[in-house]
Amino acid sequence: MLPKKSSHNTNHVFLQHVLSRFRAYAKCFTNQRSEFKGEFQDLLDHALIDHHWISRDHPQVDGLAERMVQTCKKGLQKICFIRNKEDWDLAFPYIGMGYRMSKHASLFHFFPYFLVFGKHPISPSSIVAQMDQVVDLDSLTTWVKVVAKRAALFRRAMPMAMENLSIA
Repeated sequence: MLPKKSSHNTNHVFLQHVLSRFRAYAKCFTNQRSEFKGEFQDLLDHALIDHHWISRDHPQVDGLAERMVQTCKKGLQKICFIRNKEDWDLAFPYIGMGYRMSKHASLFHFFPYFLVFGKHPISPSSIVAQMDQVVDLDSLTTWVKVVAKRAALFRRAMPMAMENLSIA
């Protein structure tokens, strides 16, 4: 979450959370908002990334991104219904983890994690069996339910796994 949508903040977050982790891509698609101009544009130019603009306030142009936004919203709605609404922003990492570490039918039963990093995700053994279910992205209701369930599993299991890792 950005505290303020500015070109400076967008530049910093993109560099820290995308470029430094995944590499520089050939193209970057953004809408025409001001946070994607100025320093952000300078970063893309410096990294030799072609910047392509999509229509402003027209999310249908990028259907896959819009689908992910809707999935996050539904996951957050479910989490806020079950838990405290005050800490809704703390659920994002778990929703993302549930999505990235779920097999997707539209990706030929691959995990998005595998397609990005070239290796299978390492998960606590209590979760591995439940992750074998393939998520059908064509059924948004089923997909949101499975991702929310996996996010809840990770929320419970990751602190234990991190504690075991620190002990080791």
